[in-house]
This record gives sequence, structure tokens and C-alpha cells, in this order.
Amino acid sequence: MLTVVSLISLLGLSHVSASHSRAWRTALAWNSLRLPSKDRRELGNLKSVFLSLAEFEAEMESGQVDDRVLFFITRGWQVESIRERVFLDALFLRNPAARVAFVATTPHLPLPELLQRYVHRGYSLHGVHVPVDRLLTTGWWLTDENRLWLEQQIHAGETVPYFYTHITDYLRFYLLHRFGALYTDSDSIFMQSAPTGEFVGLDFENGPALECPAWFFDPPGRLYAAPGVLRLYQSSEVASGVMVAAFDPRNYEPSCFNCVGPKALGESLQAASASLKGIQLLPQHALYPLSYRNAHWLLEADGFASSALFLAHLRRTSVAVHLFGGMTSSREIEPGSVVQLLASSDTLTALSPELVCSIGGSRTLVAKNHTLALDKASLVFVRDCPPLEDGAFVDVHVDFGALLSRPGTSRQHVRFGPASSLASINRGLAALEFTTSAASNTRHDTDRLFVSVVAPSGRPLREANITVLLFNRLVTVLVHTSGRAPMIQSLYDSVQMWFPGTTVLASDGSQAAGQTASPLGDCMSWVTVPPGAGASLARNTLVMAATTPFVLVIDDDWKLGPLSHLDVLLEVLHTSGFDIAGAGSPQDAAGLINSREFDRAEGRHMQQPSRGHERVEGCLRTDTTPQVFMARRSALLRSAWDLDLKTGEHEDFSVRAKAAGLRALSCDYVQVMQHHGT
Repeated sequence: MLTVVSLISLLGLSHVSASHSRAWRTALAWNSLRLPSKDRRELGNLKSVFLSLAEFEAEMESGQVDDRVLFFITRGWQVESIRERVFLDALFLRNPAARVAFVATTPHLPLPELLQRYVHRGYSLHGVHVPVDRLLTTGWWLTDENRLWLEQQIHAGETVPYFYTHITDYLRFYLLHRFGALYTDSDSIFMQSAPTGEFVGLDFENGPALECPAWFFDPPGRLYAAPGVLRLYQSSEVASGVMVAAFDPRNYEPSCFNCVGPKALGESLQAASASLKGIQLLPQHALYPLSYRNAHWLLEADGFASSALFLAHLRRTSVAVHLFGGMTSSREIEPGSVVQLLASSDTLTALSPELVCSIGGSRTLVAKNHTLALDKASLVFVRDCPPLEDGAFVDVHVDFGALLSRPGTSRQHVRFGPASSLASINRGLAALEFTTSAASNTRHDTDRLFVSVVAPSGRPLREANITVLLFNRLVTVLVHTSGRAPMIQSLYDSVQMWFPGTTVLASDGSQAAGQTASPLGDCMSWVTVPPGAGASLARNTLVMAATTPFVLVIDDDWKLGPLSHLDVLLEVLHTSGFDIAGAGSPQDAAGLINSREFDRAEGRHMQQPSRGHERVEGCLRTDTTPQVFMARRSALLRSAWDLDLKTGEHEDFSVRAKAAGLRALSCDYVQVMQHHGT
């Protein structure tokens, strides 16, 4: 059995303060002492994790290709550090049905206890230990040149500058070509479930502004295809192109770090461009929201103005975040950092008695359309629960509008169990998808998702009451224009792209406008205003026409993009009780009172002097609002725009709103984009 001291060391927490250390010691001591006897017996059964070469290859061929995940262990893993635990926890929490396989090329056997704990919980984790000097016995090559390259690498050993890195590059592309799978570096932390199908992520080079090489995907934009997380299918032309071109002694440059990784991938993608119709090129924020030069911010307590705020941003915008271990492996994980928050929240392990059988994840979920998919909307999962082995089960109810006792509301019930494993429960939760019925389209404030872990006797062990906010039933977008229908069309299209089914109400004060104007889409309506109506009259009219409890006020020359987390604004208003939550933009952030700037290239939040203003739900309390904001409709009915002001009404509205007691927040990492048109 592991001791408390060894667990503290294994989790990489020896650097924390005395108070933090005592808390972690208590949590980890309980967890180690309560390990079920069956688990203790199986810790020594390496067969359940480590496979023979033939068994490993058979495992790689089994199951659906979109469920296969591959990673490599090239260094470390002799002790359990917090990095390895966060990596594996996040991988299985976001992809609970994954069949995860690893190749360990280390001279030593990786720590069995760390890997075994996931097998005990019912997750699929199998690997093979093939030290580098035995790779030539595998037959893992496509060409004679590949075999010769591998032979020369092994002979040279660690005298090659990037020995393990280039070995990993070689194995990644060979095994992807042969079997097809999702490959992930073991220092990538998943924030969402991986997309289906083949994909490659783009990364941003933020170094000196030198001319980017031709193999970059977008040299002017400094974007290149990165191989840290990607999925390719069996017999991939891209993977085979890398194997043939890069791993040939005649072409190999040992001192070039990128040549058999990003460079080879970029060149292969370009060569195969005619047949890339099925491969998604994911934008930078999806897999590499921070560059390798700045990944250390994720480990630092003061890396961001608010670690919790930036973590919330990552959860909504990124599939994964890369730690770039080569740049950060020597850095400690500080209490209060993004990674430490993940290590204490997104954990399958019950780190304290209070967390046994607990239900993890958010207590407020925002669904962007009529369907709530738990693996996409947010994380809901169960932690270690010994009673599950004795026949306990998990009940899940969803009540759409039940708290308001509206007739015709939908109540759905799903039961898992008796539970066979923690993994089976979490796989079931991740697969759940709730859709409102036709009878439940009446707009109302909140819905509820009830999750409970129930003992065999029927006694509830744990319960979670989760608020569900269905965006398109709670929010209406309001916009006024003067003869610029194409601008409204662009805004409408962006709203439907990011928040499908959301109603847009628009008014047009131009002489050409009239009651016969055609809607620009199924979820759009024109609201009639007098010709020449200014912004104040139009907005008051639009607020009166809306029927949802929240409205988004936006000008006609703005549109939504990947950072437009309007769901955050809705959640903030609902949770905080404030009346207004504003979005920021690159164009106007500098002009806001008490604002924070957002560097889009790096994604780092930098707080300006707050002048005593408080932070609420990760946003900053302000005396004014940006031009784009979400508000409670009832609040705008109490504090309308001044009808005498046709233009320049915004500052006056802010003064009137404050005098009326409306409370405003600036959530400036929620961004909208200004566009130009006619």
C-alpha cells in the first residue's frame, strides 16, 4: 500500500505551503487507506494493463476508429506526478468510451499503479512496453529506408539531439497509418470530447517576426499544422507521406527539431491537398490556445488575472490545452494555477471523504439549442463510489419547466445500474442527450437536471440539482439598422451558427423600410418603427416586442465568432442576479472603464487597476456598459432609452441605468467582432 508521504510526492505536491500540504495529506491519506481489497490485489496484476506485442496490435485493431486513442510514454512515469494524473483523468472524463493504448519506450516499466487505477475503474487502458533498443523487433516500418533510419537512431542513442522526440514522431505516424486513431501528446489536457472524424490542429508561431517557411499552413498568419493532437485513419495518405519523406537517412537532419514533426506534417498535408476533403483543420484556439512560449502561465498562480476565469474560457473554446512539456517540465504546479484547479476539480479520484460518490462538474449548464448533450455542454460525472460494486445505481431526471408547474412540460428519467463500474456510469452520463418536447416550448426561466447516486436499498447517497439554461428559449437578440439589411443578415447568420434557434428581432428606420420587409431566416422577425426612428426609440420598441426574460442588445455592424460566449453572459446574469453583462471587443476594450485587455494571440488576461471595483462571477463590476450587452428584459423596461436621443444614446443610457439601480458587469473575455459592409 502506498504511504501518505509517497502519495504526496507522487502527486507532485511537495512544494505547496504547510496549510495546503496538510489538506492534501488528509485527502490523500483517506484515499490510499480506503483502496478496496480487490484493487489492492490487482495492483500487481500487470497483465491487465501491459500487453504482449501481438496483443497490443490486436487491441489497436479492435473497436471503432473514432474511439481509439494513442499516446506514448518516452520519459518519466516512474512516479505518479500530478501531470500524468490530470492528463489521464481529463482524457477519460471527456472521452469515457475511449479505448486508450500507449507505447512505453522507456528503459524502465512505467508506474503500474497509476495506469492500473483506470483499469480498476472500468476504463479501457492497455499498453505495451517496448524499450527503444527493442523497436527493431517490432517490424514497425513502411519502407526499408524507415527501418534503416530507425536502426541508425537506436545505434546513435541519446547522442542525437532530439532522440526521444524524433522517435515519438516516427511511431506516431507509423501507428496512425497502420491502425488509425486519435493521437495525443501526454501533456495535452482535454477540455471537451474530441471531435469525430479526421482532424489536425493549427498552432501559432508567436516568436520573432521573421518570414515563416513555406511549409506553414498559413505563412502570413503564422499558422502551422501541429502534430500534438490529431486523428488520422488507417492507410492515411498524410501519415504515409511523412513516413516516406521524413524518415529516410538521406533526408534526415538530426539537429532540426521540427523537421520530422510539424515540418513533415505540413509538407505532407500540402502534397495530399487534393485528397484532404475529409480532414478538418481545427483553428488555433481548439488545441493550442497558448503557444509553447507561454504555456508556463498555466502552471503559475499569477499566470492570469483569474485562473478560474481563464479555465472557464478554455472549457468553452478549446478541445484541449497543451502544456508543452519540453518547455514546462521543470516548473512546479503552483496552488491557484489553472492546472492545480483542474487537478482538484476534474478528478475521477475522491481526494477526500467528502468527495466519495460525489457528482462532479458544473452546477449550471447552458445548452445552445433545444438539445442538451452532457459531453458537449459541460461535464457531469461521478467520482469514486465503492457502493457501486455492491449493486448501487444512478438515477438521472431532467425536468423542463417542472419547477414552474407549467402544463405539458417534459420529464425524462434514465437509470443506470446496478452499476458494474465507475466507467460505465460516466459513459452513460456522457452519452445522455435531452431534447425538449413540442409541448415544452413555452418560454420559462430555468430547467433542472437531477442526478442521484442511490444505494441498493434505495437510499440516496449523493444528489446534484443542476440548473439547465436553454439559450434559445431564454435570449432574444435585438438590433436596429437604417437601410443596411446585409449587415443584419451577417449578424443573423453568425447568431444561428453559434446559438442555433435563437430569435433575432430587428428594426429598420430607413425610408425604404416597411411592414412588408421579408424575414432573413426562420428565427428572424422585423419589428416596425417609424421612418427615421433613432436608436433609442427602436431599442425601446424592440425590448417591448421581445418575450424572453433576457435580451442581447447589439449594433448592426457586429457579429459573433468563436470567442462570443454569450452563454457565459446568460450564466453570469442568472447566477449573480446582476442586470447587465457586457461583452468586450478588440476595438473598444481600451475605452471601457475598469476594463481588462485581452491579447487574442496569446489568450492572456491582464487586469488594469480595478479602482476598488469587485469581481463577480469572473467579470468586473463597472459603472458603464459596452455597446454589446445582455440584460434582463425586466430591467430594461424599468430604465428605457431617452427618446430625445436618436444617436449618441449609449452614455446617457449608462447614467440612467445606474440611477435606476441597475447593476452592470464587464465580461470582456466574451468578445464580439465588428464587421464592415453596406
